[in-house]
Amino acid sequence: MSDPAAVRATLAQALQIVLPGRVQQFPPTTRRYASPTIFIEQVSITQADDLVVGTFPVWVVVDGTVEAQVAMADDLVWNAFLALWPLVDAIAAEPQSLAGLRATVLACAVSLEAVTMCGLPAATAATIPPVTLSG
Repeated sequence: MSDPAAVRATLAQALQIVLPGRVQQFPPTTRRYASPTIFIEQVSITQADDLVVGTFPVWVVVDGTVEAQVAMADDLVWNAFLALWPLVDAIAAEPQSLAGLRATVLACAVSLEAVTMCGLPAATAATIPPVTLSG
């Protein structure tokens, strides 16, 4: 895969089996989270040896009593891991705290492009998102 937008869509689609109807390709627009939820944050891009790698932070967010949060997080994180591992090169899960909710970030590394003697593809004009940008 080479297009971060296509990778994001593929990851979100794969996660639908884990939490049907509660997976978002993008973070929520407000800090109010409808828990449980899974969303994908902004990609970070690095070059490692001859590969350009995109790391997509997949957030798994749960609410409830401490015991319920931990049990649900364990189940969702494990199943998200199982859904994603065939699509990515590496996954690392790191528990987080998010506005009083329990969350885990699955850092999903995906090879976007191989760096060859010809170099990387030429840059093109960025696409304008199909949603309204607000300030």
